[in-house]
Amino acid sequence: PPPHGRGRGGGVHALAGETAADSSIIFIENGEVTGRKVGDGASAVVLEELSAQVLTLTQTLVDTHPDDLVAYRTDLSVKLYYGMLPEAIDRCCDMIVFFPDDKDNAVECYSVIGDALFQLDDPRGAYSAYENALKLNPRCLPVLNNYAYYLATQGKKLRKALRMSRIT
Repeated sequence: PPPHGRGRGGGVHALAGETAADSSIIFIENGEVTGRKVGDGASAVVLEELSAQVLTLTQTLVDTHPDDLVAYRTDLSVKLYYGMLPEAIDRCCDMIVFFPDDKDNAVECYSVIGDALFQLDDPRGAYSAYENALKLNPRCLPVLNNYAYYLATQGKKLRKALRMSRIT
């Protein structure tokens, strides 16, 4: 038998040269080049189904291990990966409430909440989340960096942004 990806069946082949990213991969079916691109057809359906399964699995993980911070972090990571920002914010709030003695966890969650709220066009909420993180850890570099960056891009509290960026 021919090596995997070769022969008369379907296969994916990378093209060399300077081509647009969405057309740099072609599909060959039964020896003919098709008009399909990455993300077309069955592959998109399979990926969507896998996404749903992964989300279900991580929620089940949290449900079956409610005292395990790693379960919550796993679920949070998946939600962030899939761009589910409101759900990620909710998960962070859960993590702060359910693990009140873990200061590092709270700082990380407030940081994630701040970043997500800024992406959701709520800079005021983002700044509040960053302030909560800095109350717990005034020298948290990722929070200082992102907070300073967002203040500067908005043209707000530029002296504060400069002070924070000097620390990072």
